[in-house]
Amino acid sequence: MNLCTLNLLFTSLALAAAEPPAITNLWLNDQTVAEIPVGLQRVTTVSFPGPIQALDAAGLTTDGRVPGLFQLAHQPGSSSFALRALATGASANLNVRLDQRLYVLLVSENRHPVLAVNFLAPTATSGSAAGAGAAAPTLTTSQLLGLLDKARAYEVLKQHHPRVVADVSVARPRSTNDYPACLVVLHEVFRFDDADALVFHVTLRNKTAQEVRYRPGSWAVRVGDRLYSQALADGDGIIPARGEAVAWFVIQGSPDGQRNQLSPRNPFIVLVNPL
Repeated sequence: MNLCTLNLLFTSLALAAAEPPAITNLWLNDQTVAEIPVGLQRVTTVSFPGPIQALDAAGLTTDGRVPGLFQLAHQPGSSSFALRALATGASANLNVRLDQRLYVLLVSENRHPVLAVNFLAPTATSGSAAGAGAAAPTLTTSQLLGLLDKARAYEVLKQHHPRVVADVSVARPRSTNDYPACLVVLHEVFRFDDADALVFHVTLRNKTAQEVRYRPGSWAVRVGDRLYSQALADGDGIIPARGEAVAWFVIQGSPDGQRNQLSPRNPFIVLVNPL
């Protein structure tokens, strides 16, 4: 990294210090494109759980004197890089190779950039003794939607059709996860044992006087050092100003295809990515 690049980065960091930082966690997934908003006057630092093996991009420059859509600062062999947009409305993709897998990032200029993106590596769970090594059942989208419907109607089904929910256990933790713009309240967790799936019922409370948006397909939960991303979600991605929004999502199985064997009484940390 040359001196000019360092000066530009440190200048942007000084400007960013005047505002509360926007930090987000994303889980590594080589089957989806990760979208990252980047600012003109702010630096976005993107970190990975291990050294970056290769980085391919078009429209990026490592020298502020060379034309480009984004300025990139990266030391070969490091596990992170920094970005700053150089043009309004700019958009570009970066392909990052990590542990012999390729991850695609789409970066775009935005007035509300994320200042730090931490990519997290999903860790496979070993499961309980009863289910260790067993493959998780494969569910269709219709079957996942059916689990959401059963969770919503659980109390009625339990009273009038108990056999339909005989394999379901429920926890109501009322735990919270605090984000800069909203509070996520975890109301209920439903464990469908036969499907090796959990349905999560959450409320998002907007702490600001402006509409807040989040990625409706970005739900995940962390249990200890293990991360589980959603299989299906129901939420429109909008939280009204000073208001609330309800969302439901399902996790099913483990990242390695085995059963997760998760109890609904686990201390779940709910993750969602803001826009």
